[in-house]
Amino acid sequence: MGYTRRIKIYWCLGVLCITAVMFSASRSALVGAIAAITILLYKLTGTKAKFMKVATSIVLLAAVTLPIWGSALDPVMQKYKDNVAEGSAYSSRENLWSARVMEFESSPLIGVGFDAIDLNLSSASGGYDKDSGMVESGSSWLIILSMTGLIGAILLFPVLFGTYRKLWFDSSPQATMLLGLLTFFFVHMIAEGYIFYGGSMLAFLLWLTIGVSRDFLQYRLILINCRSK
Repeated sequence: MGYTRRIKIYWCLGVLCITAVMFSASRSALVGAIAAITILLYKLTGTKAKFMKVATSIVLLAAVTLPIWGSALDPVMQKYKDNVAEGSAYSSRENLWSARVMEFESSPLIGVGFDAIDLNLSSASGGYDKDSGMVESGSSWLIILSMTGLIGAILLFPVLFGTYRKLWFDSSPQATMLLGLLTFFFVHMIAEGYIFYGGSMLAFLLWLTIGVSRDFLQYRLILINCRSK
């Protein structure tokens, strides 16, 4: 709405949302937001030349105004420095990723079970909290493989990537918006494991976005068929 209809209030709301992401100190959320904005601008501008012009303008504006908003990045930078001090930029996730990989290797076909982990492999490094029973899995993409194995991946990946691919080739503004949302989730899911966690708000929003996207694509297909007749 902000780009296509030149409504300034949406640009202001977008800036506030990005600022909130920065203050959240979540690197995956920040990268996901940047990726989503990049995809949105690329699709909305229509041509590579126009996209480069708009992207360059935004980068220059951000660089000039850095003294104003730069402090919003302090939580993210501090988290990065803390992880580097512990030995790796991704030290907060490496143990979790390793645990998920070991679980997949132990049962590559069917996984270790839906919404479950193998305590024999993951109790020490898999993010399991004995008091609450909660698991910090570390990556939605990895838990698809570790929990449901190759069979689950074969069933689920076509739904996720198939929806994304169809949205990509749909030029409508609604499809572009949904594409941006899915881009954010797909990037964010690399470092956050909520895809199977029914009680998570992020899981609810992810599956709601996928459901709305598939319904929209079906509606567009029906509409195109009706017009062709």
